[in-house]
Amino acid sequence: MSFAKIVKGFDINKLLKDTDVEGSGFELTIGETKYLVKVEDVIEGKTLKIRFSLLDGEEMEPLPIDKDMILIFRLDKGIYHIPINIKEQELVGGESICSANLAGKALYIERRAYKRVKFNKEVNISKGSKDYLGFIEDISTVGAKIYSKDRIREDKVVIDISFAGLSFTSLMAKVIWAKDDNDGYKYGLNFEFEDICQQKEISEFIY
Repeated sequence: MSFAKIVKGFDINKLLKDTDVEGSGFELTIGETKYLVKVEDVIEGKTLKIRFSLLDGEEMEPLPIDKDMILIFRLDKGIYHIPINIKEQELVGGESICSANLAGKALYIERRAYKRVKFNKEVNISKGSKDYLGFIEDISTVGAKIYSKDRIREDKVVIDISFAGLSFTSLMAKVIWAKDDNDGYKYGLNFEFEDICQQKEISEFIY
C-alpha cells in the first residue's frame, strides 16, 4: 500500500495559511548549499515570490534560472513536495528574491510512510571513482539504513537500485549518520530524489 500520493486540486495558499511555513520559513538544500527559504507572496495561485538566503549569512550567488527544484514543507502529519521552476530573480542585500512558477503536481507523504521495512539486499554504493559494497537493512520512502565493511567518508553517495525494476536504476543519498558495528559500519541515508515521480515509485515498491 502506498502512503505517498499526488495532491489533487493542490492549493498553495491554503497550505501556507494553515501552517506557519509562510512566516517562519524553512530550510532547503540545493547541491551542497543550505538555504533559508520564505514564501512571501502567491500570485494567482501559481506564481510564488520566494526569498532565499544562506544559513551561514554569506552573500548568495545567483540561483539557476529555468531549472526545476522541489520545495519541501515538513509538517507534523507529513511532508509536501512541491515542484517549482525559477523564472526571475534579483539579488538584494545578499539574498535572492525569486519569482517561481509551480511546475508540476504536488506530492504528499503521510508520516506513516516513514515506517521502515526490514530489507536484506546487497547493493553497490559509489561516489565518483570509489565503489563500495553494502547491504540495505531497512528502507522507507525517505531513506535507508545500510551496513558495509567499508568506511564511507563521503557525505553523499549513489545507490544502485536496479534490482527494484523501477524507471530509474540509481538514487543519490545523503549520509546523515555513521557508526561502528562489529567488523564494519552502519549508515543512515536520506534519499535525494530528482523528481516527485521517483519518490512515488519507491513508495509503491516498498509497500
